[in-house]
Amino acid sequence: MLAAFGLSSHTSIEKEIVALTDDLIIGADGIILATGPSGSGKSSITRIILDELLVIDNTCAIGPCDRTPIIEQWPAPPETRAAMLAAAGLGDPFSWTKTPKQLSDGQRHRFELFHKLYYGSSVVLVDNFCEALDQVTAQAVAWSFARTARRLGKLVIIATTRNDLLRSIRPDCHIKTTHEGIAQVRHHRRRASASPLQQRITIRQGEYDDWKRIRHHHYAGDDPRCITNILTATIDKDPSPAGVLIFASPKLRCAERNIATQNRFNTGNQKLNACLLNREVRTLSRIVIRPDLRGIGLSKRMIRHAMRQLHVMYVECIAAMSEYHSFLQQVGFVRYEAPETPALGELRKWSRETQLPPEALTRPTRIIEHLALSSDRQRRRGRRAIWQLYHHQIVNKRTRKPTPTRVPNPCDPRWIDAAAFAARRLDTTPAYWLKKFCTESS
Repeated sequence: MLAAFGLSSHTSIEKEIVALTDDLIIGADGIILATGPSGSGKSSITRIILDELLVIDNTCAIGPCDRTPIIEQWPAPPETRAAMLAAAGLGDPFSWTKTPKQLSDGQRHRFELFHKLYYGSSVVLVDNFCEALDQVTAQAVAWSFARTARRLGKLVIIATTRNDLLRSIRPDCHIKTTHEGIAQVRHHRRRASASPLQQRITIRQGEYDDWKRIRHHHYAGDDPRCITNILTATIDKDPSPAGVLIFASPKLRCAERNIATQNRFNTGNQKLNACLLNREVRTLSRIVIRPDLRGIGLSKRMIRHAMRQLHVMYVECIAAMSEYHSFLQQVGFVRYEAPETPALGELRKWSRETQLPPEALTRPTRIIEHLALSSDRQRRRGRRAIWQLYHHQIVNKRTRKPTPTRVPNPCDPRWIDAAAFAARRLDTTPAYWLKKFCTESS
């Protein structure tokens, strides 16, 4: 039938592509990028290149499960899963709890890209790359995708109609097509560079309104207290915040700080401790980046910018998310740990012995239900453990009231907060990080 139209199974464009593959210089972890308008042969190019490279299996071995939260989709340690999702711009707990079906179209596209990158063979083919995303998100994802592919040692072949991703992907080979055929083939020398979006970012002194406009993207629901400084990042001429960094005065007592500073702020005189802390320490209280700009290194840039403006000896950060992200370590923070408090130790022991269900860590009311179903002895023990931890960590630090000898009545509305706090501590204990600047205070 093809002969009736004067055609064969190998068209001139395919022969041109086969000849092209003889001149390709691609490493084991290289990136081939084919760009051009729809119908110009990009997909044909990528498939023929795969055939000529003798690649048999370039498909994803395991597809995403629509019923499983995305944080559970990788058989890897939690920090590895979080790093992969952060690279895809899905590094917040709000996204982690969603299944692929619950994600938006753009979020699902990003998740599937990085899922394929992780589960695929050593050679990964991606067609219609980032075509469903807006310009800023596409450039952020492209830069992070290319960096992750090289870190994993993958050879990636990308086809897309977009012409604005070349600087973000930094391919080893760029094949540019037109409707007349292959117009240009260029090899690029690989070089590490920051995301091009960084050049469009401006960091300025911020205001509390900036935090209010972006706080819904932060996993902590409450507002920071005792704020001393706010930095805001914006992109291009858009006045809305692309990221916000908040510093606050430090809390008076902290066991990890005493270990890290060799009891510098534990003099035995509470007034002197407060004066020293206010003069020499700042707490990095909040850092939140707009979802479409996550994964390009904006957090590290904002922290480094802030450090040049702070005139203190120490900057500390206490955060649960630091368990899964390495940006604090990358900007010079050191982690310190204190022995587990008796209250937390008793709560963990109770949860193990009564087999507290895992879903209770995400549904605090499930802890209260679990208490009601426990034996009288375990119910009293669990309520006492929960309340002692909550009083020690929350109530006492706010009111300085001594630990009560009896726990409140089960109808007390504070039990909801206490159960939620216990769930967070059972799930993840916030890590303490400290960065020291100099040996003398400014």
